[in-house]
Amino acid sequence: MEQKQYRKKESCALTQWVQAGGVLLYVGDGSDAYHGVREWWSEGQHSYANPAHHLLETIGVPLEAPPEGEALITHVGKGAFAYLHEHPAAFSSSEAGADRLRETVLAALQSVHGADARWDRSHALIACRGPYVAAAVLDESVSAEPVRLEGPFVDLFDGRLAVRAHVVIQPGDQALLVDLNHAYAAMSERPVLVAAAGRVTELPADSSTNEEPLRTCRYTVRGPEGVRAVLRFAATVAPERVTVERNGQQHPHEWEWDAASSTFTVSFMHPASGVRLTVEMAGA
Repeated sequence: MEQKQYRKKESCALTQWVQAGGVLLYVGDGSDAYHGVREWWSEGQHSYANPAHHLLETIGVPLEAPPEGEALITHVGKGAFAYLHEHPAAFSSSEAGADRLRETVLAALQSVHGADARWDRSHALIACRGPYVAAAVLDESVSAEPVRLEGPFVDLFDGRLAVRAHVVIQPGDQALLVDLNHAYAAMSERPVLVAAAGRVTELPADSSTNEEPLRTCRYTVRGPEGVRAVLRFAATVAPERVTVERNGQQHPHEWEWDAASSTFTVSFMHPASGVRLTVEMAGA
């Protein structure tokens, strides 16, 4: 049931995106042996030769494959769906294959936005998903210049989860970041967990005490024994008190407030059984 719901959810989301004006390119010839495994697309009353057939059906594109070497571009709502019935490796093995793939993308784009639609070539790949920013700068590309991203960011490739006002990425390098502006927008009386080296679960307020639930936050934190845990929170003010306990006993830890970024870190060595972290915020 969960797999069927997932299938419906993902295919419908893609269909809605295309109908709203998106341009989707599918490359594949169905030859991958993985398509023969017992999965959601091959089981049940309605089975498909591969998962792409379900997507094509949901979008409303004919299942008939276009001739090899040709792209089938179909208008769907305000967007378009482009289909290349070839193995993806064919486009990575030669310069001509790469050019043909780019030409197909441009043709699909122009089918929606007109013949004047163009794109600017870039040596950087940057994807933003919610608060996360993944970036890579290619070498041997159209430029040898570094790329500068303006933050503030939390650097997930840094063991201290350092805050960067900006990040400069050189050709051949990558970055994985958290945009702190998302955390700032969510801040209130309670701190916002931005990133953590460990599994963090927030606990409900303790109704047996008279503590103010907006001021006192409790978490369980687990991770590999002997590995340093680092948690970075965004908050409007510095915490009044931070405690880390293991089996009811104090566990060695450090915490530090950074006024410039309005964040604080808590760090300690992961024990085998996990810890309880309590953060008490200062009153208004």
